[in-house]
Amino acid sequence: MKTKVTNKEVRGNFSTIISIGYCRAYTLLRRISPFGYNCGVYGWNCDFYEVDGVCISTGYRPVGKNVDYNILNKYEKRAEELSREQNSDEKLDDLVHEFIKEVIKEL
Repeated sequence: MKTKVTNKEVRGNFSTIISIGYCRAYTLLRRISPFGYNCGVYGWNCDFYEVDGVCISTGYRPVGKNVDYNILNKYEKRAEELSREQNSDEKLDDLVHEFIKEVIKEL
């Protein structure tokens, strides 16, 4: 169950926060449950996920450093391909960890 959190709380708890636009990593993150969400005067802003000590912010108004489009697109396409296979859950989990490693190298 996700909890409402402020951007300040997230920034205080994570040294690395990466930002992904709404539905740009849907397949890649579908097996991970968000720990929190943020909303403001205009409604829902983003969801927050934690993977390997890194916070992933995804939504209409995510916070953090932007992920390179080419890297994100590469991993999302691989996740879509894997999701069509049977028993792909473990492979999808490994793919998320690979994604985080590559993104951290680029930041």
